[in-house]
Amino acid sequence: MNKSDSMLGAAKLSLHTEMGQFLNDHRIRLLDAIAVHGSLSAAARSLPMSYKAAWEALDSMNNLSARPIVIRSTGGKNGGGTQLTPYAHKLISLYKAMEIEYQKSLERLQEALEQTPEAKEVNDFRKLMNRVNFKTSARNQLVGTVTSVTIGAVNVIVELKISEQLTLVAAVTKDSAQSLGIEFGQELVALVKSSQMVLHQGDKLKLSANNQLKGVISRIQPGAVCSDISVELEDQKSLSVTITQESLEQLALKIEQPVTVCFNASAVILCRYS
Repeated sequence: MNKSDSMLGAAKLSLHTEMGQFLNDHRIRLLDAIAVHGSLSAAARSLPMSYKAAWEALDSMNNLSARPIVIRSTGGKNGGGTQLTPYAHKLISLYKAMEIEYQKSLERLQEALEQTPEAKEVNDFRKLMNRVNFKTSARNQLVGTVTSVTIGAVNVIVELKISEQLTLVAAVTKDSAQSLGIEFGQELVALVKSSQMVLHQGDKLKLSANNQLKGVISRIQPGAVCSDISVELEDQKSLSVTITQESLEQLALKIEQPVTVCFNASAVILCRYS
């Protein structure tokens, strides 16, 4: 079969969690390049890929993974060295093995579709394949397990264990909690927009924000109006925070500076796996 004539095209395996893309061909090549160069900036240049895109891809993988994919040591504007964990090497091997099988399955599927005279059935199938991938504009996506559910007069307070050292609190309406079927031990995805977070310096804070997560600044991406700040948390998790350029200058933020990321429980959107 000539792959260029295939209705489905050559197989490029893309693995998704229920709330976002986890692994694909581009990310695997990025991980392979990191293994070779030991540096995110060098790996990005070799592909080529922008440093910003590479950084955000690593953040997404680490946040959605049960175990860290990479370990980064900050230092300098490009974030220092980057190393793959043993878990990442296993994932790469598994992905490449699955991609081979995926290609074989796609070729068998193509042969079956070519023998189907009903064009509508083929089009319906292709529409279905396009709908199975779900994307969200929220850059901060953290997976956690429900450790506490407190039912109030109007809202339900849900506590999520993101990792051994990280806990997050969300507030949802009773109707939403019932719709999601939230219960102890359930795994949920927490989404938080970067613009709904506030950065603070120092440890002695008196704030009403339910979530106050300590970390260090690992990347600063200045902009004309707003800047993106990446904050490395415990257990290789991270958050992206958007602040104004004026705030960036007033706070005199710099790489490796300790900060606290604050946001209200109401700013957290909870999502359940289908």
